Amino acid sequence: MRKHIVKWMAAPAALACAVCAALLCAPGSAAAAQKAVVQTTQADWSGAAHAVVDVQPAGGPRGSRLDLFPAATSDWIIRSYGDYFYLIGRYFTDSLAKFHVNAPETPVYQVSVLPQGVASANPHDLIFVNANKAYMPMYGLTKCWIINPQDGAQTGELDLSAYAGSDGVPEMHAGTIVNGRLFLLLQRLDQNNGWDPSVNGYIAVFDTATDQEIDTTGGSPPNGLKGIGLPGRNPQTIQYLPENGMIYVGCTGKYPGFDPANPALYTGGIVRVNPSAYAASLLVDDGPDGPGGDHPYGAVAGVFVVSAAKGYFVGYKGWGDNCLFPFNPSTGTVGSAIPAFSGKNLVSNETGAALDENGLLWISSPKDHSVLVFNPATETVDETVNTNLNPGTIAFCPPTIPPGLNEVNAATGTGRVQVEPGSGVLSNFASYPSYNFPNAANKPPLPFVDGLVGFTVDGVAPGGAVDVTVTFPTARSQDAVYYKLDAAGYTVFPPALYTPVDKHTVVLRLTDGDAYDTDNAPGSIGDPGGWAMSPPAQPATAGDSGSGGGCFVDTVLGR
Repeated sequence: MRKHIVKWMAAPAALACAVCAALLCAPGSAAAAQKAVVQTTQADWSGAAHAVVDVQPAGGPRGSRLDLFPAATSDWIIRSYGDYFYLIGRYFTDSLAKFHVNAPETPVYQVSVLPQGVASANPHDLIFVNANKAYMPMYGLTKCWIINPQDGAQTGELDLSAYAGSDGVPEMHAGTIVNGRLFLLLQRLDQNNGWDPSVNGYIAVFDTATDQEIDTTGGSPPNGLKGIGLPGRNPQTIQYLPENGMIYVGCTGKYPGFDPANPALYTGGIVRVNPSAYAASLLVDDGPDGPGGDHPYGAVAGVFVVSAAKGYFVGYKGWGDNCLFPFNPSTGTVGSAIPAFSGKNLVSNETGAALDENGLLWISSPKDHSVLVFNPATETVDETVNTNLNPGTIAFCPPTIPPGLNEVNAATGTGRVQVEPGSGVLSNFASYPSYNFPNAANKPPLPFVDGLVGFTVDGVAPGGAVDVTVTFPTARSQDAVYYKLDAAGYTVFPPALYTPVDKHTVVLRLTDGDAYDTDNAPGSIGDPGGWAMSPPAQPATAGDSGSGGGCFVDTVLGR
């Protein structure tokens, strides 16, 4: 089994209805071990390329392929979903290219994302709802595009014009999706005045099912703005931590310029946002506003949270003079700078830092033409990986599953169920008691001791297959039969399509579009199922304490 972070939390019961509404959507294909894709740039900014680096083995040496797919422009970022990565050309490039990680030099497609009559839309991020829907914030527009990642076509847009400043645009920059809601980061800079962060940043919140903006203010939006006002300026990074259900935003304020007459403006820090209450608070302050006073970290140039007790941010004191500081995301306590990163040129304000499946943090260091693979447990560098060109953004294929997203309580109260896809992105994971489906046909004669398990594995090739490892809490009995559930009722899943590992763990072979796929969309596999078997002589708990709701019943049974 592939290694992941080992500190887990249960999915909140309140999410059950949101989970089951989208439960039957998931693409698949088998894939090799996780790889890192690093966007790289010529030192003189005359061109760019990307590199693919093996994540294993921990401790190195890691294999790599460098200088792939060279381009004559340099403003590019990389995002990933499942086994695919996406190369996004920004200012005056306005391009989107999709690659499979095993063919990193050959685009699946490359399309323009430049609207007619616009000099540059300047796309800044790609935020995935699933394999068929993603949001693309346009830094130079008032509209956030909605696109289909399968072909790059625009399918809709979100209107952010209410947040525009005197320069006419809100500088939408990045985002994250939490419980069916898009949290979109708006920098609200003044481009006409040297990109001055004259007002605080905002987060606009949209329902991903309806694409309608949510009023987070309780019906009294100040200045007509429905979003979440941030106690910081020039927000750069946004990250959701499932472990404690919080969003973390890194705000930079104003970077110190090369001109002494253009000093830093310390109006940033680390902001913690409660996505349920829509409440934002300043967790770490970068110091008093203005150039005077004590600023022990410099500007906060990027934030990455590893767990509820450990995170890191880049302290920017000047070009090529950065430090890496640890902090506690629960208390805001900041530790001493880590010596191995002092005096570096670190890239993290554009997700130039990312966590791999070993729990190691990869940080781009352009000054060294290298990515530093950092071990948060020991706070030492695991390996320095040469990238030849200057590294920038980093993405993993498949993305690392955050703590709390691949383990859930069995609906019957027997213990924990864990799911590990061999590729793709795991989401919409929940457990349901069989009594939720009283009208399902072909009900097995034996009970589902651990209940039914439903999940989505998204972001892999349409028509492909994916191996999914599922670990149940109850030891499998000799009479156990694995069943799938769909609108027609229960169906026996053929033994040829699964491999038992031990009495608790089984590897399911799921194929997009076959007879057991409950979703008709190409590239999506719906997978509710579980073991029907004789219960143990002394069950772990009596009764059937479900965690699922009626909307899952309606979805599965086609009502």
